[in-house]
Amino acid sequence: MKNVTLIIGGSGVLGSSLVKRLLKEYSSDDQIIVVDKNKFPSVDQRVKSIVFDLNSNNYNVFRDAITGLGIQSINKVIFMPGINYTDDLFETDALKINSSYAVNTTSLIFIIKSLLDLLQDNTSIVVTGSQNGIAAHSNRISYSMSKAALLMLLKNLTLDFSKLPNDIRINGISPTYVYNEKNADFLDSFEGQKLKKRIPYEKFITVDEVIDIVMFLMSDLSKPLRGQNIILDYGYSLVW
Repeated sequence: MKNVTLIIGGSGVLGSSLVKRLLKEYSSDDQIIVVDKNKFPSVDQRVKSIVFDLNSNNYNVFRDAITGLGIQSINKVIFMPGINYTDDLFETDALKINSSYAVNTTSLIFIIKSLLDLLQDNTSIVVTGSQNGIAAHSNRISYSMSKAALLMLLKNLTLDFSKLPNDIRINGISPTYVYNEKNADFLDSFEGQKLKKRIPYEKFITVDEVIDIVMFLMSDLSKPLRGQNIILDYGYSLVW
């Protein structure tokens, strides 16, 4: 069966790495659509870019952009956008809170609603949460609330999907600090190494490790998993 994979918020480190992995494994007939507020680089003829701001709330335009590419069905959706403000009770405001929820949480609802008739039987939806959605973190009040709500949304959507004729499953991952070139200087610093000492296995997860779990959740091996959140942190959340 032809794979048509939709990656929402795909221009970041994880999204770009996922595209590279999929291109290695997909056939010439498979397609990858990357949706982001920034245009995704043209890296392969199988990859199409749609520029869309999840804060816009115009999901008719979003659907038109998808169908305008000739897409008639989708069997994999990867949801990984994330607005991550540095704010606490004293610094946050309605704009930060509302935009965090709009992008990190509620956009998933409207994306699914707009594309529901395009989702094939045996569609897998994978969402990216965060350790901040399961444990408190200073200066992350808007981000943490939106990611915690996203994890509950997995459960509600699973119940709703059970009523559909097509078999659609949704699961999530919640990574801790993901070691990559953008944060390597900090994680390699004295403060970063102090942080690593707090992790039971004294390891930061890597981009490849995150993508491995996403690939598993996209595959038929994950069929029994419904509405679950997999924490990727080498045990950090156990002692946080």
